[in-house]
Amino acid sequence: MPESLADSLAIAARGLPRELVSRGEQLRLLRRARGLAPVHCAGFEIRLAGAPGGVDLQQRITPRDAEPERFAAFLAASGRCEQAGWRRIRDFLLAWSDGELAGTVTECWLEYEPAAGLSPCVFVSFARRGGRRECMPALRRSLEILAGREEALRLAAAAWEVARRLPRGATIYDVGLMARRASALRINIGGFAPTGAAAVLAALGWDRAEQVRIGAFARAAAPFARHCKLALDWHGGLLPRAGLEIVPGGDPELAETAATRARWRGLLAWLCSKKACDADRAAALLCWPGEDEPPGCPLPWPESLVVESLARGAGEFSVMGRRLSHVKVDFVPRRPPAAKAYFGFGRLWRRAPAVAEAATSLHAAVRAAAARGAAFLRSEQPRDAPWKDFSGVQGGSEEWVGAYVAAALARNRGNESLRAARATWNWLARLRNAPGWGFGPLFSADADSTLWALRLASLLGRMRAPRARGGLAFLRRHRLRDGGVGTFLPATLGHAGQARGRRAVAGWCRAHAEVTAAAGALPGFGDRSAAWLLRAQRRDGRWQAYWYDEDAFATALAVEHLAGRRGEASLRARTRAARWAAARVARDGAVSGAGRASAFAAACCLRILLAAPPTGDMRAATRRICAWLLAAQGADGSWSGTAPLRVPLPGDPRPSASGARMGFSRDERGFFTTATAIDALGRFAETERKGRRAPARRRNAAGASASRSGTPAPARPRRSRSRSRRR
Repeated sequence: MPESLADSLAIAARGLPRELVSRGEQLRLLRRARGLAPVHCAGFEIRLAGAPGGVDLQQRITPRDAEPERFAAFLAASGRCEQAGWRRIRDFLLAWSDGELAGTVTECWLEYEPAAGLSPCVFVSFARRGGRRECMPALRRSLEILAGREEALRLAAAAWEVARRLPRGATIYDVGLMARRASALRINIGGFAPTGAAAVLAALGWDRAEQVRIGAFARAAAPFARHCKLALDWHGGLLPRAGLEIVPGGDPELAETAATRARWRGLLAWLCSKKACDADRAAALLCWPGEDEPPGCPLPWPESLVVESLARGAGEFSVMGRRLSHVKVDFVPRRPPAAKAYFGFGRLWRRAPAVAEAATSLHAAVRAAAARGAAFLRSEQPRDAPWKDFSGVQGGSEEWVGAYVAAALARNRGNESLRAARATWNWLARLRNAPGWGFGPLFSADADSTLWALRLASLLGRMRAPRARGGLAFLRRHRLRDGGVGTFLPATLGHAGQARGRRAVAGWCRAHAEVTAAAGALPGFGDRSAAWLLRAQRRDGRWQAYWYDEDAFATALAVEHLAGRRGEASLRARTRAARWAAARVARDGAVSGAGRASAFAAACCLRILLAAPPTGDMRAATRRICAWLLAAQGADGSWSGTAPLRVPLPGDPRPSASGARMGFSRDERGFFTTATAIDALGRFAETERKGRRAPARRRNAAGASASRSGTPAPARPRRSRSRSRRR
């Protein structure tokens, strides 16, 4: 079968979140892409709120690597040029490649509508040097080829009328011809600050009320925008609707920076607060950026890219980069703003690493990556509060997330990490009058949040503090007769009396694997938690999580707890869990969660394998995961948030990924995932340093023994002087 855009789309679609593009839409897009030219850069347009609707596919053409010529040749060979729209596109591409439009046309986008039989919408971008007059000759010539001479005269006159009325600095960046409406022109205006949007509209004679509304929106979005554009429609005159394009990042061919990621997080959170964006789609968007490389890709790499790589020599190779582009907010009079997101993928070139870099040991690289991740977490810690994440669930958690992240930093060691962990413990110790901790200050205390605060206290040697003793007593009330630990008490949820009320919250109050396993490290829980976990293990080797759409987290906590217990039962359970985890590891080390590569799932599987009996296959799997985590780490040291937190219905004892629920969110800021990753990498580095030799068993202050899973003993509380003398 001849190469097409579908070859690269299939690679990128492996990381395409279902919250953004459903499986049915993915299949439709792949079918459409099989008939499109193999110019491997494309994007998607999706709604951010309301019904998902159809997904538009867009394809980018640049003057590099003879893309216009290749695209024109594909059209000629496919017979598409019999249709007038496609024939004009071919003629435009040939004029562009022949040099007539070279230097003035910088790129072209084709937007394929869902309806079959239509030629695509065409968007042409112009060089941004010079003033408003400089782009007009190329604009007129492009319209003449794409729309015909007579139509081009009317459209070019409309574009010039808009251009000459623009305030100083603003100019036309792009124009587009709409497939569904003849004589319709899209005019994109840029070159102004977000605070100047109202001035641009005023110069064009816009309705006063709409000027104010759009201008206020643009000013509020200014902190998240690297630059903005206004998209206006002309059809016999300027139509009263307008689109505000908010672009948080820069060149999409460069790696995403920490500043760009922060602007995207802020923009999407702000849109969610305006009810213009769905929290699940916002979290999924933030997980999109990344790169696919040929060695780790299970699908065939596009032949044209292989040939180009060979032509460039051994020093360069192609990757498929996934990037976020921009958000467009549409304004129609007397309607609320409607937001859409634009994101996509494309072929990028990377230079092969130098010999000295390739010789760097994995152990040193892992330690450096863990240090960068810890530095990211420390830099993102608010001054007078801990980290807050999972904003899609009741505005987010700071107590539970803060305790979890601080515990990971405490394990990471280092003076700065310990200072950050101590600051979090001091904040937690002052927080509540009643024992225990919860999801946030406004929520009731629960066992899960409390045990992570206690694990932090254990690592810092604060288990004798009054707040820790009270929290431990509160946690013990959640132990059930079978040895498991529930997250809530019926009385806490207001259902202490009637049996019907207890059944209504039975799901939240039953024993949960991730809670029972994590509590096992604390005094008084070890043996009974281990016994419950051995009974609760599934046949395939995993433990089923209750609060996550990812069983690897509960399984990692379970095997780490069982690694400190002797006996054949513990050994068999850890071996089965390791087989389950190893089967999820792809050739490139990626681990998929909810249909896409997940740093959270990969880190959890790494922890499972490290806590299992060592074999050659397991060691190879751990190294592949480490290599993938190193490649997936962001420039700021973080990993994209892929921890899938779910809130089941209170009475649901066995929730599933597809069942009804009260809430769902990923850690959109990446704090929970990054903490899990540095914990896993730290355990790997420690295991490598020790040569997989099991250390001497030593009981720690939390009641758990250090083992070859790599759990360090916390700081020991100082003995009283009188006790030392008696000994």
